This record gives sequence, C-alpha cells and structure tokens, in this order.
Amino acid sequence: MNDFVIENDVLIQYKGQEKEITVPNRIKIIGDRAFWNAVSLKQVELPDSVEIIGESAFAGCINLRKIKISLNLKVIGHYAFEECESLNNIKLPSSVEYIGELAFAECYELTSLIIPRSVKEIGSAFMGEGYDTAEDKVIYCEIEKKPDTWDERWNYYGIPVVWGCGDPEKRNYTIKKNINKLNIDCGRLHRYQGDAEELIIPDGVISVAPYAFANRYNLKQIVFPESVEYIGFTLFENCINLKSVILPQFLDTISEECFVGCINLERIVLPQTIQYIEMSAFTNCRRLKEIYISANVKEIGNWTFEGCDNLTIYCEAKSKPDGWADDWNPDNRPVVWGYNLEK
Repeated sequence: MNDFVIENDVLIQYKGQEKEITVPNRIKIIGDRAFWNAVSLKQVELPDSVEIIGESAFAGCINLRKIKISLNLKVIGHYAFEECESLNNIKLPSSVEYIGELAFAECYELTSLIIPRSVKEIGSAFMGEGYDTAEDKVIYCEIEKKPDTWDERWNYYGIPVVWGCGDPEKRNYTIKKNINKLNIDCGRLHRYQGDAEELIIPDGVISVAPYAFANRYNLKQIVFPESVEYIGFTLFENCINLKSVILPQFLDTISEECFVGCINLERIVLPQTIQYIEMSAFTNCRRLKEIYISANVKEIGNWTFEGCDNLTIYCEAKSKPDGWADDWNPDNRPVVWGYNLEK
C-alpha cells in the first residue's frame, strides 16, 4: 500500500518498482498520469470498483504486457495506454462507454481488440506509430456498423474491422484455425501454409492479412467468398504460378503490391465495388493481357501496371480521373477509354 498515493477513491500516483501489481479495492478512478512511465510494470490487475482510467494513466509503461480491466469500467481517457508498446493482452468489458483520443497509440504488440457494444464514443484512439501499416492487426466490434458518435478518424489507418462479431445469434465469421493449412481466427485469415494448386477460401472469412499467400509457388487458382471485405498488401507477392483469381464482390480496395511478381497471372476480374487500386498492385504481372476498370475507381496509385508487358487496359471512364496518379501506367500500356463494361 505504501507504493500507492490515494486520495478518497482516486489513485493519484504509483511510486513502486514492482513488475506485477494489484490495485487496492475501493479505488474508483485511476488518476491522470498515475502510472506514467512506470517502466518496471509488466502486469496490472484493477479491482472491479474502478470506473475511470484517466488521461495518460499508463502512458509510457513500455514493458506492460497485460492488464486486467475492471468489469465496471466506463471511461478510458485520452492517451491512457499511449506508448504501451509491449501491451498484447487487454479485454474491454461490456460496461465501457467512452474511449479517448490516442488511447491506444503506439501499442505495437496489440494485434487485436474487441470493442463491446456498450461503447458510445471513440476518439482517434488508434493513431500514432505502429498502426500506419496495420500489418497484423484487427479490430472486432460487437455492433454491426460504425455509430455516428464515433470520431471519423477512430480507425485512421484503416485497420481491418470485423463488425457484428459479439452477438452469437448474428455471428457471421469463422472461428476456426488451420483449415486445410489456412490459419483462420475470428474471420481473419492470417496465413496459408499449404501447397495446393487450387484453393477456395471458406465463407465467413472477412479480412486477409498482408503476405498471407506470399511465395506460395504452387498456387495456380484461388477463389474468395463474398464475405471478404479486406485483403492485405503484398498478398500474393511472388506467387509465380498464380494464373486466376476470383475476388469477392464487395471488395473496395486492391492493396499495395497485392499481386506484385505474379508473372503468370492471366485472368482477374475487378468487382464493380472497387474504388481504390493502390501503388504497384499489379507490378510485373507480365502475362496479364487485359483488365477492366469501372468508373467507380476513384484512385489508382503510382506504378500500378509497371512491367505488365502484354496488358491492354479497358476503362469505363472517358479520361483519366483526377484521383489517378500520374504514373499509374508508367509503361504507357494501351488504354481504351470510355469502354462499355456491359458488353
């Protein structure tokens, strides 16, 4: 108890050097900066009396790995866990109503988080270094779509989100692992480690992690279910024998370097829902002969079709949209503008 400075029901400051601590019962508020830069901490247990975690309460606890949250917590303040770069285990109870700005900024090891249905407001909680690539991260939300009261920047870097994951009656994602060497967990396909030539991804997968199929040299054909909403960057890097891909019908983005080095890719149909094709998405797809781009595509990144030596590009737009990068077609492959995709 001597390590805790407590006034009434507020924990004002922790002065100890322990690796594992349990906060005393009856505490209702973890005060602002109460554990600020407590670098020795690795594990914390909060009593169920705690209702508020104040601003920067655990900021800078760079070795904090696990925290047991109060079952009655309502508020997570601004910067509450900023720079908790080792934090990899935190479960938010169904009592949480508010998550502040940068609450989980620079939490490098926090690869997944379940946001309960009770959360009414979220600030730009996941901004900062460590989220700008979103390589292996996913957010699970119990509600079915973003509430209007959540900040527009709440998920600034576009971390994959699984919506509607908490209600057992509405659960629409796969909770299985290692199906035919597909490592799947809660709707997220993390990695394929097999050697099949043809692959059908099971229905219920919602997002596919970056590099999930990279360097799978035997893979020739893959079919995605319509449940998939996000595919990670560099997804098929150097799948040198991949010839055909059936993409999901509700996808809106072809991620950066998605098909880079797929030198034998011959056939791909872009869904009408695609709005963004990121840089180098099809670089060095040498055998790709034609691709059809709808008028819905708002942005195409630089070098998207670099090294596509045999490609003709059919565009529904009558001329290059302003959102397309200047070097979207750096090799000046033939483009047919104003093409009727309904032919």
